[in-house]
Amino acid sequence: MQDAYFVLPKPEKYEDSYREIEEIIKQLFSENYEISSDFVEAKSIAVVASIILDEVREGNQ
Repeated sequence: MQDAYFVLPKPEKYEDSYREIEEIIKQLFSENYEISSDFVEAKSIAVVASIILDEVREGNQ
């Protein structure tokens, strides 16, 4: 994610970042991971990242 939309906003990386976050969310919600503080944190970060990217998308339309 260093070379993504989030570190220093790079509009050309938006679509790649969005697809990557959606894939991470899909994995986190569909796999049977052990529920731990790390899992909950990863899930929360992925959801927040998705919300932010959705807001960026809405703002650019």
